[in-house]
Amino acid sequence: MNIDFGIDWVYTGMGTIVDFNGVKIRVNPRDHYPPHVHVDGNGGVARFNIETMEWMESLEFSRSDLRAIEEVIHQRIEEIWAEWRRCHEK
Repeated sequence: MNIDFGIDWVYTGMGTIVDFNGVKIRVNPRDHYPPHVHVDGNGGVARFNIETMEWMESLEFSRSDLRAIEEVIHQRIEEIWAEWRRCHEK
């Protein structure tokens, strides 16, 4: 199933930002391994490992929020990996 969350991709010097429903998914170009994205918005923060496709940690997101965010990450994983490589494989 491909769900439309009204996602906008913004390319900046800080890596890819996925913005949907007040939640941002970011790749930090000065970050560490393992490969992961940072998620924040609506009072929550989290990190998601894009290698194992598992949550590393999360605070203040509901289970339904995490499921929706994970669905977006799964839908956009190719773009997320491309941005991770662009930022980290120099």
